[in-house]
Amino acid sequence: MNVPLDALNNILREYTLRALTNQDDAINAIAGILRRFSEELRCSFFQGMPTAAFDSAILFDRTYSSTPLRRRINFPSYSWAGWIGDLGSFLESGSGRYKEDDRFLSFNKWLRDGTWIIWYKRSPSGVLNLVWDPAANESFPTNDPSFIGYRKRHPFQPPAALTSRAHILTTRTTPTEQFEYDIVCRNYPLLQFWTLTIFVNLRLVSPFLAVCALQDSRGADCGTAGLDSFGEMPFYNSQGPFEIIILSHWNDDEYNIMLIEWNGHVAERRGIGTLEKTAVAYGLPPGAVWKEILLG
Repeated sequence: MNVPLDALNNILREYTLRALTNQDDAINAIAGILRRFSEELRCSFFQGMPTAAFDSAILFDRTYSSTPLRRRINFPSYSWAGWIGDLGSFLESGSGRYKEDDRFLSFNKWLRDGTWIIWYKRSPSGVLNLVWDPAANESFPTNDPSFIGYRKRHPFQPPAALTSRAHILTTRTTPTEQFEYDIVCRNYPLLQFWTLTIFVNLRLVSPFLAVCALQDSRGADCGTAGLDSFGEMPFYNSQGPFEIIILSHWNDDEYNIMLIEWNGHVAERRGIGTLEKTAVAYGLPPGAVWKEILLG
């Protein structure tokens, strides 16, 4: 049962290269195929992504192409459906480099040990539900490791470099149901979750490939990121600093991260990359913060 996940990855790669007559059909045009994969993978899909491996699916990135992505505004930035262009990696992005002899066991181990975010989806009317809900995926084979998906998971443990400099409480994962401010309604659900955030500066490495280096408060390069829709958004021309959210472990020394921009109280994705774990202790002011994120 390993084959369906590879096949889904390949189909999404090819599908995102196609030009749609109606951009609002980005998910509807492939809904029948996703439904079949949902049956094979034995999990539901959310915004075009399998919920049983959501931490990996959200790490899709643009290929090293000179063609920038463009936002598809009626879909969220956290989904591949929210972007038009050459998207390369989907479900292979998560856990660093797999060992070829036990790839799927390695993937499940990464979901167990390398992810911590409890993803909630907030409907336009404000109703909260889990993205991955075992009760809603009763057919998922929890005892069969050849099926990729969440089983046991571990809470986030701050790296030693951070805990030696400051005490940060990272245990809260329960979402806020009622906010003191209004949230601008969108046509799609928002993601709501808690994780660690820091601020960095960006140093453009390749305008042609839209790749930048992340720089910490020491001025040291501490990671890299591919920029979405580079050259089409004023965001990239600002002086910074820029906020990144820590998504999961990439390997023993690096995290997967997302570069975000805030629009009122809701953030949007602006890039994806990796960050050295030691760098979280050297973020620009206000430093590392365990923070609740609304992502659209």
